[in-house]
Parts: sequence; C-alpha cells; structure tokens
Amino acid sequence: ESLFDPGDVDQLRAALQPYGARLERLLDGSMVVTLSGRGAPTDQATAAAHCALVLRAALPDVAMSISTGRAVLYGRLPVGDVIDRGAELLRERAHGVVRVDDVTADLLGARFEIAGAAGERTLVGERSVGDRPPTVLGKATDCVGRERELALLEGTFDECAAEPVARAVLVTAPAGGGKSRLRHELLERLGRGAQSFELLVGRADAIASGAPFGLLVAKRVGRAGGP
Repeated sequence: ESLFDPGDVDQLRAALQPYGARLERLLDGSMVVTLSGRGAPTDQATAAAHCALVLRAALPDVAMSISTGRAVLYGRLPVGDVIDRGAELLRERAHGVVRVDDVTADLLGARFEIAGAAGERTLVGERSVGDRPPTVLGKATDCVGRERELALLEGTFDECAAEPVARAVLVTAPAGGGKSRLRHELLERLGRGAQSFELLVGRADAIASGAPFGLLVAKRVGRAGGP
C-alpha cells in the first residue's frame, strides 16, 4: 500500500542498496522488493528481514510481507508463486505489521523475533545478543554436554583477566550446532563471577562482506558482568 510520494522511492532504494535489494513500484502504488542470487537461503532471508525493518522505520503505517521461494523475472518484475504468497499475506492489510511466510520464519531462526502461529507469523524485530536462546515448548532447557568447551572459554577469560595478555577464540560449527547457546551460557557464567567485564558485540553479514570495518559499525556495548 502506498503512503508516500514518488520522490521518496529513490531514498528508499538508496537505503536498501547495502542489502543488494531491488525496489520496483507497481502501477497501483505498491512496492515489490526482491533479493536474488546464489547465496545461502538463510543469508537472503536475513537480508530480506533487514530490508523490511528499514522500510518499516521509514514507513511505519505501511503493510508489508516477506515470502521466500522461486520466481521468474518478467521484464524488471518477478512473477510466480512467491509473489502470489506475499500478496496473500497482505490480504488483511495490517498497517505497521510485517507478515512472513512459514519458510521465511524458519530460515530466520533465532536471530529475529517472530510472533504468531504457523500461517500467521509476523516479524517483530532483531533479537539482541543478550536474549535467551530458543525454548522448547515454551520452556527453557539446560545446557548439557558442553562443559569441555565452556571450561576452555572460561579459562581463557580468567587468563586475560589475571595476566596482561590478549587471546582470541574462534568457535565454529554448522548451522544449528549450538554456537549461540554456548555463547549465552558463557555470558551467564561470567556474569555470575567476581570479575567485571565489558561486552562488545559485532555482527557480520555475508551481504556486507565487502564493507571495510563492518564489524565495528555493527558494534554493540553490553553490560558489565560481576557483582
């Protein structure tokens, strides 16, 4: 739904350019934003969510939807089931709400907050790093089987706190391997310790792989731990 004048379109295109998105305005005044390429589906879904949040900040009263799937370019515009699905999500035209299809919701994983049941999901926003990990049937679960990794990380932190040294630890695992849960459990333990600390967080995106100092731009300052 269009609640802006044509002069705003160029500004919106510029705001979406870092995500590799293409914005087209239709004859009825509505907009279609497409992201295509050979990147991982999770990266494309993340980029689409970021685009939606940027647009919602600029156009808070506009109804939006995100859908993921295959499309065929007809001229400059995509056509296909993915477009039909996105249009179907907008049938209720809930202003200020970003509807997402189930495929997109699953791809966004724990990085974004998704509300609603299947078929009625909406994008709330991006989770902060300090948010709790996903629950199972609404209940938090214990972190088990990671004592070896946690002991290594805690020992590295203690060494840096006690000695004039700096250390870097790289944690790698496939998607769903528990990296976020390990980070959360470590911060929980450090926060209960006696040593205070300052948490600096930078998030990297594949879509911004060519941006110098991208991690520093995305830096967030967390709380200091310890009593």
